[in-house]
Amino acid sequence: MKLLVDLGNTCLKWATLAQNELGPQQRVTYQKDNIQACLSQYWQNLPCPEHGIWLSNVAGPQQLEMMRVWVWEQWRIKLTVVETTATACGVTNGYINPKQLGIDRWLAILGACRLVKGGLCVVDCGTAVTLDVVAETGLHLGGLIMPGVKTMQHSLLKATQINGIDKINGIEKFKVVEKFKVVEKQLLAYDTQSGIILGTLYAVVGWIEYIMNGIEKPGQKLTLIVTGGNVPELLPYFSKQNVHIPDLVLQGLFRLVEQI
Repeated sequence: MKLLVDLGNTCLKWATLAQNELGPQQRVTYQKDNIQACLSQYWQNLPCPEHGIWLSNVAGPQQLEMMRVWVWEQWRIKLTVVETTATACGVTNGYINPKQLGIDRWLAILGACRLVKGGLCVVDCGTAVTLDVVAETGLHLGGLIMPGVKTMQHSLLKATQINGIDKINGIEKFKVVEKFKVVEKQLLAYDTQSGIILGTLYAVVGWIEYIMNGIEKPGQKLTLIVTGGNVPELLPYFSKQNVHIPDLVLQGLFRLVEQI
């Protein structure tokens, strides 16, 4: 068995790879100052991945080192950390400096190209929202980055005094908005919390569809591929058809490991 891992800014995701089949993605939120506690809780009873652990890391060197230590103490296995390259699996990186393209974005592109044919717009909606466009030939045409839905909500509540919500400290204010759900699809809001949520959802959806409308040409449509933790909140507001692939980064990692 192999273990494929996506270490994000706020979430840890993983899946087993055995007999050339990728298992279901597992996903948990972790505390950056103590990722080892998360690993002990969720990985303690995993069977030893005797054929290796492959990792995509955007969380930074500190979290990576803590994971290295835990994995070595638990299984005596070294992590294989994958990096962005100029080309892989028939896909060409469009960045001037290929390594500046985040590994999570690169793997999402590889995963999308593996699963869906034709021109693609690959969007990952997490702490940040990343958008990458790939031509039918496999050439990455470039991409964009904007704050994620929760990041925008948190920033707005931290920086403003909105109708008494400011009386709650920053983290708690964010939790109030995070817990609130817009039940029905509606254009305008009738209370402050839903106004903040709808405004940030529209910002992300409008940005994605604006870019796609600017790139698409008659007879040359892009398939919108979406992944990331905030996708379920965004899906009701897209006017464009889309394909939701929750484990897209791990699918890309699977594709890369296949080539090794």
